[in-house]
Amino acid sequence: MNIHFHRLVGLVVGFLVCGLLISGCGDDDPSAPGKGQAGGDTWRFLFQGEALDAKAGMSRPVILDLTAVEGAVSGSIQIRTGNPVETGEFPLSGSIENGQLDLSDGLTPQTGVDFALVGILAPDSTLTATLSSVRYGYQAALSCGSPVPELTAIETRRVDLAELGSALVHVGQGVLFSSFRTGYLDLDADLAVTDTIYVYMYPDVMWQSNTLAYDGDIFYGSYLIGHGSGQEYYNTSDVVEFDSDGQLLRRVPLGHFVNGLCRRDGFLWSANHRDGLLRKLDADGAVVDSVSFSLPNLTGLTWGGDHFWGQSYYLPLVYRLDTAGRLDGFVRLQAWPSGAVPGGLSWADERLLVGRGNLSGGTRLVEIEVGVD
Repeated sequence: MNIHFHRLVGLVVGFLVCGLLISGCGDDDPSAPGKGQAGGDTWRFLFQGEALDAKAGMSRPVILDLTAVEGAVSGSIQIRTGNPVETGEFPLSGSIENGQLDLSDGLTPQTGVDFALVGILAPDSTLTATLSSVRYGYQAALSCGSPVPELTAIETRRVDLAELGSALVHVGQGVLFSSFRTGYLDLDADLAVTDTIYVYMYPDVMWQSNTLAYDGDIFYGSYLIGHGSGQEYYNTSDVVEFDSDGQLLRRVPLGHFVNGLCRRDGFLWSANHRDGLLRKLDADGAVVDSVSFSLPNLTGLTWGGDHFWGQSYYLPLVYRLDTAGRLDGFVRLQAWPSGAVPGGLSWADERLLVGRGNLSGGTRLVEIEVGVD
């Protein structure tokens, strides 16, 4: 079963351990990772890296979210676990001493999966390690650059909706929100529901998209198409265009999976976390340009402040990507319910509006001002 889906319906609690983010790693800093002294290692880092499986001849993107408190380390790894569809988040725990990182206490009773990471956190905070999993019979050489910079973010407002949804987009001063249960909710400038739009893919078959874009006239969503069966089964997506009355205008086959859409410079862009590509599309869905990114769990897409933005599926994080697809910053969202899943994001007026849903059936919308350098 797709681990994304399995998590959505079965995951109960993720954990978030608060710590102190240390950006400098000089030798005179007693909390620098290279020191590794008992009682001295206190930091929180987000790493982006690649796990090279020499046996399989495959490199997989990895995100590590690690916190150290006085030498005890906990956190999680997000990694593709065998094919482009299956991506998971798994806990890691262990210790660090004198820069030697040993995260081999990663047994997961809920899934039976154990990941172990053993390596070196250098004084410049780069990380090299061996990553292994008994369940997957997996061993890889992991290499991570310096920690991803955490961006400053100020929450400007927060609204809780009674609907669980997966996508949103700004429409003038308001917002269109894709609800799993109801349809498309028209929210006013105060994020209060004023109307509902219903879009029918077929007679008596209502459709809600898991991603949304808007060009000032037409809405764009994605419709998942399944092909084949067994090992030959794969998914592609159609772009679906509809208007503010819910009238379906047309469907454009793309030939690739889509889990994020946005408008940039008059073009529609799609995100596909399975092959790690952002694609620039013309009006007929043809790819006219693309850039690669290396994130195992990107979902949703918006454009603002000369950057692409997307969410982590598993953690309350927003990623910032430059025009070349490089991860150059992130925002750590605060005060989210446990087990939260992405509920969309959209940029307008120098602010991000981010949604995270919860398994009880609601979605929290938070607007933030982000420090953009």
